[in-house]
Amino acid sequence: MINYKIIEIFTSEEVRWKHKPLVAAVMEAVRKLKTASRCLVTRGSAGSYENGEISTSRVEVLSYRMPLKIEILIPENELPLLLPDLEAMVIDGIITVRDAAMVSHKTEKHLIPRHLNVKDVMTKEPKTVFPDTGIGDLVRLLLSADLTSVPVVNRENKPVGIITQTDLIKRAAMPIRLGLLGKFDDTSIREMIGSLEPKAASAIMSSPPLTIDEDDLLEHAVAVMLKKKIKRLLVINKERCMTGILSIYDVFQTITSRSPDIRNFHARVVVTNVRLVRDATFIDRGTVTGDTPIEEVIRIIDASPLQRVAVVNPDGTLAGIVFDHDLLGIFTERKNGLWEHVLGILTFTEIGRVYKAKVALQHKKIAAEIMRTDLVTISEDEPIESAVRLIAGKGIRYLPVLDAGARFRGMVSRDDLLRAGWSGDAPAPLSVE
Repeated sequence: MINYKIIEIFTSEEVRWKHKPLVAAVMEAVRKLKTASRCLVTRGSAGSYENGEISTSRVEVLSYRMPLKIEILIPENELPLLLPDLEAMVIDGIITVRDAAMVSHKTEKHLIPRHLNVKDVMTKEPKTVFPDTGIGDLVRLLLSADLTSVPVVNRENKPVGIITQTDLIKRAAMPIRLGLLGKFDDTSIREMIGSLEPKAASAIMSSPPLTIDEDDLLEHAVAVMLKKKIKRLLVINKERCMTGILSIYDVFQTITSRSPDIRNFHARVVVTNVRLVRDATFIDRGTVTGDTPIEEVIRIIDASPLQRVAVVNPDGTLAGIVFDHDLLGIFTERKNGLWEHVLGILTFTEIGRVYKAKVALQHKKIAAEIMRTDLVTISEDEPIESAVRLIAGKGIRYLPVLDAGARFRGMVSRDDLLRAGWSGDAPAPLSVE
């Protein structure tokens, strides 16, 4: 049996700590500790204080200094982590500590904190463009801000569309994805932008955009993104003006910062509804070996939406990964004009395939010569939250998954992990368009 302690704080509702209600400050301190603790706040109907003051809820003697009691149940060995902070925070009140013997401690794991609203998590004041913004300015904005999409708003700041990388490729004939375009020098970028058709944002945007109210629950927004298979939602207020943008990456950052790591206390707490990485749908399990010719690697990457391919050893263990931008080094020595150079790094056109195959044959390179070995990977037996933390912390789009023998099992994406970790029991969205 593990010993717990009960911290009791007797105070009043008017007490503040750093301009914040004491109750809110205490709960935030418990949350940040990410310990196996629970907190209960009760408000009394009447009370008295050591200075002789009396508080009551009677209408004729209405008081705004009603007594509060905050109880925190915490493992005994973690008491020193919290108690000193509480002693500093409770500037008006009494703190007591008493023993409690734990008989059973069970909890259900939820990937998304249920109390959060969209506005608590969204990226505020995102970059936007107007319908008449030219494509050149639009692409330069995306490159400078390291973005792959941008909302389109009217002069009243109401969203009318969104432009993604896919829109640029399909509707603006941009011959290369933004991640590769950003690796060109400034002169080449200017020349490539100048070659695009002179269209305005309104001509290539996806419209109408999906929006969600800033006061909706975060779990509602996640349900919508999973149902619609989209990576972001535009956030609006009651006046339908845009106040932010919510992406899967924002959700991951929230899970990382606000959800406890169950591994910190699973030895003494029975945690149910735990989802593992193996529960996710692995994508693109295709692999090559280290001696695979580069022309074959190019063909596989060109056919894959991931822009990468795993390189495995004969026993199936992961040796490395070849990314599409790793192929750039093969062609940088052969610059016979800008567009020939562009054709040398394209992964989306038939001409690019032919050109790259010819050059690759001359270089006689194999996958092992250009693959990356400094990889971030995860075991399929890890909790979903562990993968989320890696992706959020490293800015990874796809995470290689290994089994217990370090053999390659496939790739998981951000939305794969979110879907696998989603309980599916959230209520229907309140206001989504």
